Amino acid sequence: MKNAGLIMAGIFLFICTLTDLRERSIHTLPAVCTALAAGVWRMAGEGDGPADLIFSLFPAAFCLMAAFLSRQGIGYGDALAAAVLGICTGAEFTLGVLLAAFTLAAVTGGIYCLIRHMTWKTELPFAPFLLAGFLLVLAAGLTYK
Repeated sequence: MKNAGLIMAGIFLFICTLTDLRERSIHTLPAVCTALAAGVWRMAGEGDGPADLIFSLFPAAFCLMAAFLSRQGIGYGDALAAAVLGICTGAEFTLGVLLAAFTLAAVTGGIYCLIRHMTWKTELPFAPFLLAGFLLVLAAGLTYK
């Protein structure tokens, strides 16, 4: 039953990656639907309370603050994706994914700047890094709850 959250999160991040690469956007409707489904699943199936769901949103609050302070260097859609990931998998797992995603994005951006002569202002879609971070955390064997 715990794998349901990972499956929901993986499918959602895959959809986000496709739309972020194609349209440079993360759509709100799939995010809200996934968040509602995951919230209901966690409260009914896992027995989590509202406080657990609110705690799961703390990593997304960090992303939202980063989006605001960086004038959307990381977009609000990326913070929304982190919120859905948090609701699906919990705060601890989401923190691991965000750490891996930010690290991968920084390394990729640095390589692009060196090899392709891009500037620090060049924008990269972040959802693929979230998906890669998600897969790395899963491959590392980290679990949630």
